[in-house]
Amino acid sequence: MSIYVLVNNSNKVIKKVDGDDEFRSGTPPTLKKGKGIKWLSHVEEVKPVFNNKTEELNELVTVTETTYTEGWVKVPLSAAARQELIDVEIANTNGMLVPYLEDLIIAIVEAKNFNQLVIPIEILKVVNRRRKLRGLPDVA
Repeated sequence: MSIYVLVNNSNKVIKKVDGDDEFRSGTPPTLKKGKGIKWLSHVEEVKPVFNNKTEELNELVTVTETTYTEGWVKVPLSAAARQELIDVEIANTNGMLVPYLEDLIIAIVEAKNFNQLVIPIEILKVVNRRRKLRGLPDVA
């Protein structure tokens, strides 16, 4: 199966077709010069593997005299996009803290002074996970 695209002078796709279905010969006809349109072979690159925590994929179209290629380019995530990922991950841990809230309140109330305060390890694990996402050191 050969895919072709019909493009105008600005390389905007007018039509995308399967050559075997669209043309008897399987290939597009030669168009007259000066029409402002041309047929190009279509190439679609495989989406590359990327680390979605540090980079994103942007579509990239490359046009040559004979080929219209739809591909991908890896770009680093912006600082705002990285922060948004961190904020989402932190928000996802909110529900993990709720079951321990009562235990934490009881531990605070039962402690005669803060030297006797014992915080359950499960709470510390979640708190430290959230702190690590923010770039802060672990507590106790």
